[in-house]
Amino acid sequence: MRRLFPVLSLLIFAPLSARGSVVMAMGLPELVQRADLIVQGEAVRSESGWEDGKIITRTVVRVKETLKGAAVKELTFRHVGGVVNGIGQILHGEATLAAGEEAVLFLRALGGGEYRAVGMAQGKFRVETDASGTHAVQSFEGLALARAQRGAPARIVDAQPAKHPLSTFLARIRSLVTRPQAEGR
Repeated sequence: MRRLFPVLSLLIFAPLSARGSVVMAMGLPELVQRADLIVQGEAVRSESGWEDGKIITRTVVRVKETLKGAAVKELTFRHVGGVVNGIGQILHGEATLAAGEEAVLFLRALGGGEYRAVGMAQGKFRVETDASGTHAVQSFEGLALARAQRGAPARIVDAQPAKHPLSTFLARIRSLVTRPQAEGR
């Protein structure tokens, strides 16, 4: 038992990685392909409520530009988590939007005019402006990515934030959206 105690204490007290959810890693081409709708927009207002034992937040997004899919002026972005009557829930790695936040969103249709992010936090790029310009910033708080390896099991890696000049990022998305149409001719 004395030999086992040091091993158990290492396991119990060792620092743990901040991974909350694990999903398969997706690059920009796959995000574009899997999205039903890609927009640049601003979160206008949010409302959270209980649904099937979980808190669901619905955020109205005012669309500035539609990059893929049918053009819309507004849409409802839905995610798991939020706060209702002082009770909060979080789904680590889920893409969320705060009122006033601008983002480029890669969305899957849920029906009823609601959408959720493709690949959890992978499907949201916050639009930020600083001294160096305006950027699309992808953040992965609470999310780890599984990367496929040929002939071996997927390897889990901590997701690293990405920052792209916004104009270049939007041009790349437009290019990827039009590519399959051009190849189909």
